[in-house]
Amino acid sequence: MTVAGDIAKTLHKVHEDGWLADRLEQTDVLSHSEADALALALADIAESMETVYSQLVPRLLKALKAEQRDEVLNALWDLREAFRHVDYHIHDAKLTEL
Repeated sequence: MTVAGDIAKTLHKVHEDGWLADRLEQTDVLSHSEADALALALADIAESMETVYSQLVPRLLKALKAEQRDEVLNALWDLREAFRHVDYHIHDAKLTEL
């Protein structure tokens, strides 16, 4: 597992057991629902980025080197979907408004 994968796994664990949201809420900076959304966003974004750089980008590069147009298009599609997932979490957890 990669460093990003390890971080994602840890973040998912502390999200699932409520530890991260509880600690964030205790700071009186975020409500429980905001803290929970932030915890989930951090975990899912880490997981998505690990997938992007360990699987999708290498797949795209391989397809480009082999001049496999359909596979390039498929890899780009999957990259787009991964970034849409990240974008969802950025907006859902209001990460640009922290």
